[in-house]
Amino acid sequence: MKEETLEKRMEEIDDLPITHDFMFKAVFSQPDIARPVIEAVTHGKVDDLQNIVPEKTMNPSFTSASGRFDIWMSNEKNIYDLEMQTGHFEDLVPRSEYYVGLSNTEDNKDTKDFRKSKHHWQIFICTKDIFGYDERIYFLPRVLQGHPEKEIDSHDHIVFINITGTKISLGKDVDELLRYMDKKENPTQNEYVETVDNALALAKQNPLVRRSYMEYRQMIEDERAEAKQEGIDLGRKEGIELGEARLICQLAGNMSAQEIAERLSMDIKDVQSAIAYGKKAAMNAGQ
Repeated sequence: MKEETLEKRMEEIDDLPITHDFMFKAVFSQPDIARPVIEAVTHGKVDDLQNIVPEKTMNPSFTSASGRFDIWMSNEKNIYDLEMQTGHFEDLVPRSEYYVGLSNTEDNKDTKDFRKSKHHWQIFICTKDIFGYDERIYFLPRVLQGHPEKEIDSHDHIVFINITGTKISLGKDVDELLRYMDKKENPTQNEYVETVDNALALAKQNPLVRRSYMEYRQMIEDERAEAKQEGIDLGRKEGIELGEARLICQLAGNMSAQEIAERLSMDIKDVQSAIAYGKKAAMNAGQ
């Protein structure tokens, strides 16, 4: 790796916000930091969190599509998945259902007794208000058609947290955390937010985290180079290869088009074209 590239990447990690997927995983994979958010969502005390796996990948079968979870954790009765969402909001609701399906498959792979299934909490922390009601939290309920007052407990809970919201309190600590995530400020000197901010600073100085980020960035570069080898022109004058479009669509699950463009040193119009192409290809494949 060239010295100037290494130096640039070192500077990158120093500037990464808590909402960056890499730093989010580094910080919120710590149980004491994740627990207040989970408790605010579930309205209850969360027992000892175990089996914490950042970047958990699931492959239900050889022929089916896989899924990657930001932070997967569980206890005796529940499974929690925390997802940091900075882009690709338009298909987030159906994607959340897909994640829940993968989660259920993973939970039941060693048993055929569905009655032993755990409660699944799929929690998306979003940098955009995807429903537009300025609320901090939205629950996606399962209701009986024609009887919206009748909620059905399927053990699956899909939740969207909006860091820009001002309505519906999640408690002082989490409300301040969301403001910190959105505005990068902590005017009330909230103790929990200070803990998160300190954890972020420590993560950036941790040699193992910095090394992991270098590997992460190199993986992106390697995948991009490999994708170019698949190359066919998608129609733009300068050309976007099919393989690269696939990579961009994968990244779009957790990053905005602008972030992908900056990460891959691409024109944002090329990134947007690749994402549009990927969606069209996915729709065609589903027909």
